[in-house]
Amino acid sequence: MIRTFRHTAISPPSATDGKEPDFDLPVDEDRPPDAPPPSARPLPSAETALLRAAFENATTKPQRSRIAAGNRLAVLVHVPDPSWVRPTDKFFLAEFGRGWATFARDGSQRARDRETVGNDEVAAALTSGRCTVGIAASAEILPSVLRTAADLSVRIRAPDAKVVRRALRIFCGTPVRMNLPNDLCAGLDFYAIAACFRRGSTATEVVERLRTSSQRRTATSVEALPRLQDAIEYGDFRRWGLELLQDLNDYRAGLPWSRVNRAVVVVGESGIGKTLGIRMLAQACRIPLISTSIGELFAGSARGDLGGIIAAWRTTLSSARAAAQSAGFALLLLDEIDGLPNRAQLSGRNSDFWQPVIADFLTTLDGALSSGSAGDAREGIIVAATTNYIERVDRALLRPGRLERVIHLARPDRAGIANVLRYHLAGGLTEAEIAAAAPLVEGLTPAEVMSAVRDARRIARVAQRALRFEDLESVLAPRSDMPIERLFRICVHEAGHVITSFALSWGQVRSIVVASRENSLAQTMIEPDTADLPTRSTIEARVTMLLAGRAAESIYLTEPAAGSAGSDSSDLALATRLIGGLHASGLGRSLSYLGPVSDVLALVRENPALRRQVERDLKRLEERALTIVRANRPALMELSERLMERRHLTGEEAREVFAAYGTSVDRIPFDYPIRRPPHARSYH
Repeated sequence: MIRTFRHTAISPPSATDGKEPDFDLPVDEDRPPDAPPPSARPLPSAETALLRAAFENATTKPQRSRIAAGNRLAVLVHVPDPSWVRPTDKFFLAEFGRGWATFARDGSQRARDRETVGNDEVAAALTSGRCTVGIAASAEILPSVLRTAADLSVRIRAPDAKVVRRALRIFCGTPVRMNLPNDLCAGLDFYAIAACFRRGSTATEVVERLRTSSQRRTATSVEALPRLQDAIEYGDFRRWGLELLQDLNDYRAGLPWSRVNRAVVVVGESGIGKTLGIRMLAQACRIPLISTSIGELFAGSARGDLGGIIAAWRTTLSSARAAAQSAGFALLLLDEIDGLPNRAQLSGRNSDFWQPVIADFLTTLDGALSSGSAGDAREGIIVAATTNYIERVDRALLRPGRLERVIHLARPDRAGIANVLRYHLAGGLTEAEIAAAAPLVEGLTPAEVMSAVRDARRIARVAQRALRFEDLESVLAPRSDMPIERLFRICVHEAGHVITSFALSWGQVRSIVVASRENSLAQTMIEPDTADLPTRSTIEARVTMLLAGRAAESIYLTEPAAGSAGSDSSDLALATRLIGGLHASGLGRSLSYLGPVSDVLALVRENPALRRQVERDLKRLEERALTIVRANRPALMELSERLMERRHLTGEEAREVFAAYGTSVDRIPFDYPIRRPPHARSYH
């Protein structure tokens, strides 16, 4: 007798009268929905119901009959992800008899799970007349002889609506008539799906558990996110994301998966919006997001050791495969990828521990990103990683074929930060008020803008009224009870920078804000010109502008305060770095290259000759700054007074002051010739 299926659990049930019951599928669909299942037919386990429905969907009845006949067959069974391998192996043996030689591989044993291992066993089984089956998520880890000799290939897909409905029918014993989405199980591996099928539950309860579990795993929720299409502040990442969206549409139309740009590393400082951007990408592409971080892999490891870390990573990768199989695509987020150390920087015991972890990570990442054959379980996985420190990432991770595209996120320009502000305000202010507030937030990170809007809303909420522009202004440029002497010094200092920038026609002044930001009492945004590469004249113009704040204090307040020096981010530190880099890189008086700009401060400290050159140039440029500031006393005083009164000005407002009261370098008598930067603009 040919046994199409035997009604079993994952483990073979005890037989009645010494025999196992026979019957053909499908189960009687005409029995009333509320009728109890026949006592002779005990309901199968969740695992069996799920696998039977999936196997039935993947095969035809003649194919199942052929497998059940067991006539010297070689069969390949492709499963959605590695978590399906072991349950499928048990199910197959329970349904079709234990006379089969099985090769079930989930990729967890690198020494065994290779195409060159096990070929002798496959050949011995087949030549002796035994049936042989290989079960894996990727056929490439099965013995190559089994792949080439296979008589039948079965591809089990991640459960869609049809499979879930059939599994519920088998598990509950009653027909299921509700409408189900095809991505109901997105992001869930086999055991996560099976855990939602609980004895005594109704089909509706099981479906709700599946929906909730999928939302938790794929980070899908009702939370409103900004639209990637509108997020101009994301620059190159936005362009890459829209290209990916087009690639996915083309893939659905027949484009090979190998031509899809499917891996990226997003680099940027904390608060710049790296993770949010990737979530927006998943939303734009309408695909599930599976997220983890290197730290989470450690925390998710039950043992906290090497094997536990590898197991946690493979579990995450399995979830991504399952999501891709269910929804067509999945986006895997690897946050803080620099937590996986650079092997070039390891030594001793650290190297002994990390080498196997990194090697396994690279191997499995290759498997996830490689194309494979059409319809392979690896297709549909997109990998996005984030880091604050790209220099700490192992170079092998960034080679072509892995995380090959690196995109740097910078702080948004005025248009971008205004867009961020507009999103967080959500209609709370008018467009005119947003335009007025944009200079106040220019130079901030998106996270800082979000925090500022939240604080402004709190002010309005306490006052029991709607949000006003003044609430946001009070957060971004607070009028603290600062002593008048300190306020005047700060405003004179910032005015010195701005007036000198206009006089030299170096850069574009964007905004001036007198408020505490990142341990600074004021912030002046001057955007460098990018039409050409830096030259000696443009570098010296920039240094003159940097020294002009200190020069203004020296002239109008007798001596400068500590604000222009004393830290690595101070005016003097940056000026020293720029002039030192000019000489060290061959742009100074010598053609000799002494070292990279990143090490220039160390070079200045250690090289007396270079230090003398830098000191000589800094003093010369400080004299230039003093001359420019003296010649622009009316403009500097007018700008300082306006800053003291308002605490913030736009670049356009400052430019109007200089046009009315200022003097450019062309009209200032210097004791030595001065060259203006090429293409310099005139404000008169």
